[in-house]
Amino acid sequence: VIEAVTDEEIAWAYKYIAENEGVFAEPASCASVAGLIKLSKKKYFKDGSTIVLTLTGHGLKDPDFALSFSDPIMTVKPDLNSLLEALGI
Repeated sequence: VIEAVTDEEIAWAYKYIAENEGVFAEPASCASVAGLIKLSKKKYFKDGSTIVLTLTGHGLKDPDFALSFSDPIMTVKPDLNSLLEALGI
């Protein structure tokens, strides 16, 4: 199955996997995630299905895309205590 997705759906998937799974993938790789979400909303998959997506491109291939969101950018000093503090640990 091939499903078309919009730029907005790709951007949503990009942010979702970064925020919830800790995966920093390039936008083109996130198209598969966006397609999965779109098909899932249409009840395309059977309950209990196992689905595997391959994300081949690292987010650093397109760092400007990550910086294009309006979310504030956090700067952390390069030491363990500062990192732990930023993470709330």
